[in-house]
Amino acid sequence: MILNTDSSGKTQTFADEVRDFKLNFEVFGEQKSGKIPVILIHGWSNSIEAIRPFAQLLSNYFQVIAVDLPGHGGSAVPSNVWDMGAFASVLKNFLYSQNIARADFVGHSFGGKTIIKFCDLFPDYINKIVLIGASGLRPKPSMRKKVFYIYLKFLRNFIRFKNTKLGSKIYKNWYIPKYASRDYKSAGPLTKTFVKTLNEELGSELSRIEKPSLLIWGSEDDESPKEVGMKMSQLIKGSELIIVDGADHFPFLGNGQPLVTKYIRDFLSKKPL
Repeated sequence: MILNTDSSGKTQTFADEVRDFKLNFEVFGEQKSGKIPVILIHGWSNSIEAIRPFAQLLSNYFQVIAVDLPGHGGSAVPSNVWDMGAFASVLKNFLYSQNIARADFVGHSFGGKTIIKFCDLFPDYINKIVLIGASGLRPKPSMRKKVFYIYLKFLRNFIRFKNTKLGSKIYKNWYIPKYASRDYKSAGPLTKTFVKTLNEELGSELSRIEKPSLLIWGSEDDESPKEVGMKMSQLIKGSELIIVDGADHFPFLGNGQPLVTKYIRDFLSKKPL
């Protein structure tokens, strides 16, 4: 069963009684005859608003259910530190509550990482998956970056030596603003969850995926470089990788939106051999 068509275009909230947690979601388009819904998940530091144009275009072909990840958009902030399994579990509870037994999944960046974990823990819910610039594997750093990371580690340890008040102040007011990533700086109350999930490598989970999988990457993606997509494609048996020339970490927005939508539409509509 799919959500009632009169819910399309309305922001709604799902109350997860298991985790005492509220998840925000929005339905785009009506139920399409003979088609299962598409679950669309944004990346870290984003929300449904960031993927709204993409969801609207995709809803011409499928009913799209966009979800605000915990701690993002209109969803509640977890009261403790979560790992990837917790994110996947809330998604499973949401699908169960809406009587969605099977769906296609499209995830960008951290949303893709959530789908990878979900696919490993709850494969029966999944028909096909699309990963766009997904995280889950650390890119191999260049020699220049390796040297820079060593320098940052030394600098961080030096500043925080003996955890003095002065060191802590310099770390908070100078080091973090200057050297921390955009996602870390915007994490707020999710900072510890961000660090925990960032350090979770999903190579084993990727190698166990047996669902039809399409990977879409921007050739100029500097957040999750195309080499990550190539490695994921090697790990997921039978997967297809598309590199969008000239695109960045958001190949589904702007001029690339129609092309990426076509790739996804063709992939999800294709009947299994």
